[in-house]
Amino acid sequence: MTLDTSLIALGVLVAPFALWVAARVLPAAERAPAPAGSSYRLVAGSFLALLLMGSLTVVGRNAAPLMEALTLLVAHLGVAAFLLAMAAFLSPPALDLIGIRRPRFAAEMGRGVAAYALIIPSVFALHALTLRWFPDAQKSQDALKAIVASAGTAEFVVRALAVTLAVPLFEELMVRGFLQRGLEGIIASAGWSGSRAIAVVVSSLAFTVLHEPQTWVSVMALSLLLGLAAARTGSLLVPIAAHGMHNLVVVLYETWIRGGTPH
Repeated sequence: MTLDTSLIALGVLVAPFALWVAARVLPAAERAPAPAGSSYRLVAGSFLALLLMGSLTVVGRNAAPLMEALTLLVAHLGVAAFLLAMAAFLSPPALDLIGIRRPRFAAEMGRGVAAYALIIPSVFALHALTLRWFPDAQKSQDALKAIVASAGTAEFVVRALAVTLAVPLFEELMVRGFLQRGLEGIIASAGWSGSRAIAVVVSSLAFTVLHEPQTWVSVMALSLLLGLAAARTGSLLVPIAAHGMHNLVVVLYETWIRGGTPH
């Protein structure tokens, strides 16, 4: 039995129990939808952040590898800081609007890491299945290829920091904090039921199409889980921690276990 087959079997076997326990780790919290006015600004902010990130990425694309990696790190942190400032402006003086609550910072980050740790076997299973269904999926992921290829260098450290810290912070702010939260408020203000579930699905679809088509199955599954975690807990810190943990696991797995070679 190959490594991938073992991972698939284990992940499928433990998935129901792992998801049930992970849900118990994340306490349900009631949170009213954002006001309509703020909701429209949140959605607009998510698109503005995407435009800024796209522009910054183009700037660093033709640079030397290490400089490109530094640009990736700084760009994600910079646009994340912009989103945090915008959220604080929309709801001064706190960031409660998007689910960042300073007194609970450590606890909510810990819950995100713990919940993700429980579903790691299932994540590996889905990752292995994706590579079986779409053999070119790994080859198409430029960011992951660059990390694996730079192992043992300063570039690797910078890229790993960007992917495990800066990217999750930016993406969760943009997708779960702004887009999902904004869509929920807009849908609720229109009088529709199920605004929270609709917002999770629509924002996850938007997040998924930003990735390579061959990875859409696994990205959509992860995005739905992160969106549900944000909706259930009312906290953006939970999906940020879980997303960072996920990217770290993928980097470690692809670099030192798979060695960057599709099985």
